[in-house]
Amino acid sequence: MPYAVWLEMTAPEPITDAAAAAQLPGLIADLLEAGWEVPAVPWLDDEDDPAVADEDDTGGPGLLDMRVVGYRDGAMIGLAVDTDVLEVATTIGASLGRHLADAAPALLGWTTESLRATKLTAPDADGDWLPSLREDGPRFPVAEHLRHDLLEMAAQFLIAGAVRDLHDPTGESRHTPEAVDAADLVAGAVTQHPWGREVAGELGKLLIAAGRHETTSGTRRPLTGHGSGDTALAQQLLNAVRSEIDQPAIDYDDDDRMRGHVLVENFMEHHDLQWNRHTGDLDDADERRSREQLRALLWAGLRVLATLTHDLTDDAPSPWLWLADLECADLSPAAGVLAELDDERLTVAAEDDDEELATAAEAHVLVRTALLHPDLLDDGASDEVGSSLSDVEVTAGPLHHVVHDALIILGADAIVAASGTTKQNTALDLLVPSLRAIEALRVDDDDPDGDPYNDLHHALEQLLPRSGSTNRRVRLARELLSLITTAATATPDTPARVARELFLDPADTACVLLSTDDDNRTVRRLRTYILTAAAALDPAVAGSFAADLPALRSTDPRDEPALRNEITTWWNRTLQTLRQLPELLHEQPPCPDPGAALLKSAATSESAPSGTLDNLSTAHAAVAVAQAISAISLALDDPDFPAQIIR
Repeated sequence: MPYAVWLEMTAPEPITDAAAAAQLPGLIADLLEAGWEVPAVPWLDDEDDPAVADEDDTGGPGLLDMRVVGYRDGAMIGLAVDTDVLEVATTIGASLGRHLADAAPALLGWTTESLRATKLTAPDADGDWLPSLREDGPRFPVAEHLRHDLLEMAAQFLIAGAVRDLHDPTGESRHTPEAVDAADLVAGAVTQHPWGREVAGELGKLLIAAGRHETTSGTRRPLTGHGSGDTALAQQLLNAVRSEIDQPAIDYDDDDRMRGHVLVENFMEHHDLQWNRHTGDLDDADERRSREQLRALLWAGLRVLATLTHDLTDDAPSPWLWLADLECADLSPAAGVLAELDDERLTVAAEDDDEELATAAEAHVLVRTALLHPDLLDDGASDEVGSSLSDVEVTAGPLHHVVHDALIILGADAIVAASGTTKQNTALDLLVPSLRAIEALRVDDDDPDGDPYNDLHHALEQLLPRSGSTNRRVRLARELLSLITTAATATPDTPARVARELFLDPADTACVLLSTDDDNRTVRRLRTYILTAAAALDPAVAGSFAADLPALRSTDPRDEPALRNEITTWWNRTLQTLRQLPELLHEQPPCPDPGAALLKSAATSESAPSGTLDNLSTAHAAVAVAQAISAISLALDDPDFPAQIIR
């Protein structure tokens, strides 16, 4: 049986060139295969060892398999030699090691550090005699196969995305498809070839374009505090860019690329940041210093770009749009095309997201109304064409999911009791088996029989169908909401408890997934949509949602002040409207307390409405403002009014 011969070869100096290191395994493999055909491999004299006579008769043992893996200080080489003589296998390994050291300038001075041989038994299922040392690496980093103009565009995209990240210190946008984490970009660029070269190379022209943009905008802000790196260094780069824009001292006035290149090169030389200026091979200390220099330059550049373009992010929801708004003449026309495509894509996505949020909000409002104010569903308006109950996108979509969770919270016993009262035998037959199975699954989930949650969804598909006449769909939805009302009101505290639980994570409850937002922002946006929809319906419903805002019960000390600031903003906008409609205050639109008291306080001033929230707790202020906005909306007969205030 053959032998596996393993050679560990060491380079005279560490390999610092990433491209050379990537080519190394392929070079060694080629040389090894060539060495098998030349006299570099002397066979043992069969007179010294008769056991090898057969090898000489056949021209020497064959090479069954080979593995080569390169690393910073050398390479590991594996050979599967078709001989059952240990001396032959080890001699071949040592000879090939000498052959490699003499066969190519790139391997000059390499030495064989160790050699070992082990007996092989059989190839694996794929026919390989040797185990994989690791995935066969490429000869070059993948990015090196891209054309230079594509690498430039990719670097520009990454820089733009990182700058947008610095405008979002909460980090929430990092979970969206348009996100580039600035810290990740810097860390990757200083360690992964060729991105350090490419990202640093694109900084200059973007800094020039950003400086020109700031001058056009007419507003200069202090250096952003977001990001990492040396703040003093970033400030000096910001000063250098502004000085060059105000009083050009570099030629190439009409060439942002060359002007930016000279600006950055001068800055690097002045501040000892010449990370790419080295002669000879780098030792570990030199390489660490080079990386620190590049890291310092990139952080300074990103923070300066974020400062100069502080007004771009809101209007540029993607890196390509940010680049297009920067209006840099040296950008590829392809960047403009990609920006147009992004604009179209994001516009459609935003419209889809708005529609999904609106329908989910209507579903939440319907279920809470059924729980807390069922009389509002008896006025007949909810049955009209165009109402929430008549909209199949509401009933067969998010209402299905909100009702699903409400039924599970209420439980099978409550539904059975309610079915007897409302005589809804069909609903009873469809819902109760699934609810019983879910309750049993919670007790013992070792070996569930089927999927009761999915069974409940199938039942709701029949009770909230997507097809059929509008009248039938409305009737079925109304009956299901009535069933929830009856089941919840059997116990005094149950309606409020169920309503609160459904509002804890309204996006998850309604199965809302947006293409343009992360989960946290989706939840916040949906709560805003829910408050808006509730305020357009009734002050009491709006107030109940406001009372259940999670920030009022949060243990995070930042949440309550943030909510109060938001509520104050809503009230100030409301006061602006009231100042334009003084007669509305004198009429005092119907509103429950504490909203009525707030509206009354706003009418006490003879000159202008001036109601204040100073004497109200945040919880009471939230309820009062939501109720007041709703009352005004109904008085004006303007269902869009809440959206103008709560945004």
